[in-house]
Amino acid sequence: MAELCVSASAQGKGYGSAILSRFENELQRHDINSLYLLTATGGAAQAFYERNGYSVNDQRVVLKKTFV
Repeated sequence: MAELCVSASAQGKGYGSAILSRFENELQRHDINSLYLLTATGGAAQAFYERNGYSVNDQRVVLKKTFV
């Protein structure tokens, strides 16, 4: 899975948490024991993942370079 999105009209109804939980269970079934996510800092997505047990990893940095 590359991206998880729930439309604004469906947010807050538990759909995203249900999808994420099913995905996590499938990963565990295949002996995968960790998952790294990328999302915008301080936004609704970060809050969503934190509510679902994720934490900011202080050992990782996302770097970007834009070429004009």
